[in-house]
Amino acid sequence: MRHGAFDYLTKPFTGEELRTVIRRALGEELDDSTEHEGESASPSTGKAERPMARDGGEALAGISAAMQAVRELIERVAATEATVLIFGEHGTGKECAARTIHARSARQLKPFVPVDCLTSDESTLEVQLFGTQQSASRVGVGSQPGLLELAHGGTLFLDEVGGLSLQLQAKLLRALKERRGRRVGGSRFVEIDTRVIAGSPQDLQRACSRGEFRDDFYQYLNIVPIVLPPLRDRVEDIETLAQSYLQTTLRGRGRLPLQAGFTCD
Repeated sequence: MRHGAFDYLTKPFTGEELRTVIRRALGEELDDSTEHEGESASPSTGKAERPMARDGGEALAGISAAMQAVRELIERVAATEATVLIFGEHGTGKECAARTIHARSARQLKPFVPVDCLTSDESTLEVQLFGTQQSASRVGVGSQPGLLELAHGGTLFLDEVGGLSLQLQAKLLRALKERRGRRVGGSRFVEIDTRVIAGSPQDLQRACSRGEFRDDFYQYLNIVPIVLPPLRDRVEDIETLAQSYLQTTLRGRGRLPLQAGFTCD
């Protein structure tokens, strides 16, 4: 791409994905539904101002050097299986970055499963992650898969990962490293094949030094760190973001993109 390639496809790809990229290269017009289908599967980067993924990817738009560096890093890490730890204040687009990495990875056709690690207490979150197994001691509780199982073959996004208890961190780390886990109340191991991306607004290294986060879990997650800068540090991106959100909103309502938009002074 840096040397002038128009686009590229990650194997395996479908015939429709190939046709979409070829039509774009030839400059043919695509209707709205076809364009969205191509953007969801094809790893085209387009211009710097263009969204990188269909799931809120406009949040990563921008012409600033900081956002260009973020997008380049996302492109590189997406092609790997490396665990990614995304730092950024609330609203900087951590889940958007995680979805973009997933959409450009070899796991793109498998599920992207987000989980908010702050919304539930420890026991509820453990059930959400690992699922439950019906047993004689758990009357009235049926068997159900956890998010780790649902993300099999795909990507698990641990948002607000600092909200995990130390005990749950230990259990999750063991399951991810051994690539297998057991449902709550169960004895049989279930295979786990999922890429993990974590997000946090706080400095987890400091949390480790205070004993609030496990150092071994931090080292497991922090293979490739990505830092998302706040908008106040890249004000030159405001107009680009506004234009991108406008065009996305219009396409979502079935209207053609406008040729004119915002002008920021």
